[in-house]
Amino acid sequence: MSVRSLLFGLPLLLAACGSGAGDGSAFPPPPDTASFVARVDHRYFPLEPGRSWVYQGDDLGRPAREEVRTLPETRPILGVACTGIEEWRFVDGFPTETTTEWFAQDREGNVWKFGEESYLLAVSATVPTSDSWIAGVAGGRPWRAFAAAPRAGERFPGYRPDGSDVFEISSFVATVTVPAGVFGDCVELVENPDDPEDTDIILYGSRVGRLSERTSTGMMELVWTTPP
Repeated sequence: MSVRSLLFGLPLLLAACGSGAGDGSAFPPPPDTASFVARVDHRYFPLEPGRSWVYQGDDLGRPAREEVRTLPETRPILGVACTGIEEWRFVDGFPTETTTEWFAQDREGNVWKFGEESYLLAVSATVPTSDSWIAGVAGGRPWRAFAAAPRAGERFPGYRPDGSDVFEISSFVATVTVPAGVFGDCVELVENPDDPEDTDIILYGSRVGRLSERTSTGMMELVWTTPP
């Protein structure tokens, strides 16, 4: 799954999710459109207009880089003005994939994901990936990607076109060291913790957002971001 990656509220965070691929009941419904606000300023998932992030790491042993930015214009999805983050991924110095994800924040401070559009950049064509979806189209469902007040040990489902992922907040007091600095009180989010072949570990820093991500094929760490 991209951010690709995520990244990332109420006393009852989210309903627990089993393997139930395609089970719509696993996804709590979003609030009505009037309950969403114009900004996404979650402590661990800030998407201020004009903000950008740069990550470096590896992909199957090859040097990789990600350049991420918040888009200046919102997009209406299901009547909600959604904020986009655009990511370009480079491997061995060449662009290989571009992804745009769409988010909105409700009045309680929960962040909902409304879509993901991902494309592989081939030599002769731009190919959409199977991860791409938009809420309200072909069964796409908004899902609560970041609760206003995350709590360790809670699990929640994340929509994907062929079923669902499972996310678990394993810690919210982690200390993380990346090239961009040392960060305390970080949230550790584990994607698909019961599937060792598809487990991602994503760490988020306060007022910064995603700090690092480790997957079965590589890793990424934050090296630079614009000030909040």
